[in-house]
Amino acid sequence: MLSGDLTNWKQLGADEAIRVVYVDGGDGVTLSVAEGLFGTRSFTPADPIRVNFSSQVVKVVEQEPRALGVTQLGLTREHHLPELATDQTIEQELSLVTLGEPSPTQRAVIDAVRQVAAKTTPGQ
Repeated sequence: MLSGDLTNWKQLGADEAIRVVYVDGGDGVTLSVAEGLFGTRSFTPADPIRVNFSSQVVKVVEQEPRALGVTQLGLTREHHLPELATDQTIEQELSLVTLGEPSPTQRAVIDAVRQVAAKTTPGQ
């Protein structure tokens, strides 16, 4: 679907075009999924719907029959959308960067993010 090889749900059982919804222009989730599935290639779906923000992916998927969205797992679950699981974990690595030593407020944010990251395991 993401590579454009499958173009119609008929190939999987229902006769409707597959619409792939994703954030265009270098979104971290889009890049992470493309890299995890295709290595250096990007998405090339046959009938894409490109949006500007990840929240728009969810809205389009909620309204577009047979759409397949590429977005954050948390947004998918928050909106109670069906999840298509793969046999591999796809993660997006994030970094927090400061110029010079972090201020006490910045340090608190960094520590909080580390605590959340330590509690989160792949697939949750």
